[in-house]
Amino acid sequence: MVRLGDVCEFRRGLTYAKADEVEHSSKIVLRSNNIDLETGLLDFSELKYLREDFQIPDDKRIVPHSLLMCMANGSKPHLGKVALIEDDLNYAFGGFMGLILPNGIVPKYLFFALASPSFKQCINQLQSGANINNLKFSDIEDYSIPLPPLAVQREIVERLERELADADSLAANFKRIAELADAEFKAELDETFMQLGGKTVRLEDKCKISYGYTGEAVSGPQEDLPKYLRITDIQNNTVEWERVPACKCPNYEKFRLLQGDIVFARTGATTGKSYLLQGDFPRAVYASYLIRLRIQDTSIDPYFLKYYFGTSKYWEAIESGMAGAAQGGFNSTKLGALTVAIPSRDEQRKTVAQLNAASEQCEKLKTAAMHGATRAETLRAAILSEAFSP
Repeated sequence: MVRLGDVCEFRRGLTYAKADEVEHSSKIVLRSNNIDLETGLLDFSELKYLREDFQIPDDKRIVPHSLLMCMANGSKPHLGKVALIEDDLNYAFGGFMGLILPNGIVPKYLFFALASPSFKQCINQLQSGANINNLKFSDIEDYSIPLPPLAVQREIVERLERELADADSLAANFKRIAELADAEFKAELDETFMQLGGKTVRLEDKCKISYGYTGEAVSGPQEDLPKYLRITDIQNNTVEWERVPACKCPNYEKFRLLQGDIVFARTGATTGKSYLLQGDFPRAVYASYLIRLRIQDTSIDPYFLKYYFGTSKYWEAIESGMAGAAQGGFNSTKLGALTVAIPSRDEQRKTVAQLNAASEQCEKLKTAAMHGATRAETLRAAILSEAFSP
């Protein structure tokens, strides 16, 4: 067993001002977001650029066969995460990062050791009972690492690469099954609505469409106030009402949500996504960045419309309406102008029952697949734990 500080050199990253940042240049800085938390792989999807005349010292540049570590982060799980630098990228690394240069130890062996649950436990113990979001190398330099001969280290690395690749492949296959289940349901959804007949109606002729309340959420327990549903409260087609804040809405009846209402996000990354109010939920109003659709014609089943708002035809209409518009461009006028073929009430009920069954089957398969993916990801931690257990 050896101390981490005995088998590496440590360097802290580059500091710079906001004014030094530019939209694009040849001066690239890697930060915490460039390390994937689960795999430790480098992610170059979001890079930081500095002005061309900014001088970057040589000791603030990453070098091949070194390790990049997150030394400070507002989110504790990211603290201490590490990536292996294998290529000569000529990038700098930011001030919240640290560079570990191995000495007398195989770099990838050291990477696996610092990616192990044992090292993560060490970081967690440093944080225990304290608001520590900033590591110093002195905090971890005494961490103990098993140090077999170099030849044995290389053998361990080769074995771990094989076993971790198998675990990653297994997790990817499970995730692919979940994606295929989703695709299969969406295909059935599209096919079902393509085959339906019925009278074509404009939504604005059969529904009341309104914008939400412009106000502010109230913090703390407010049992006598209505909940204030916002875009961010709708996640994966569900709402955790206990997490939704309250608000003081002087015109509650105007913005009140009723069972059977459908709300739509009209801005941001979720533009066009809808949510059907169903089952039991508390007194609630909806925020201004949502649009409420309330069906006025009793011959229209809200669950039928709910499924329609998941079809490719709906999304094509939304994307076409948003083309070239600022801030998404989705509004009540465009929603109201959409046309839908409405079959008889009995046909709507049959369609909803068929799609409910298909949706339930899809969710069961997705749940099983994601459970398998989680188990496979746990296997990765188990492999590393077995290799570097004290």
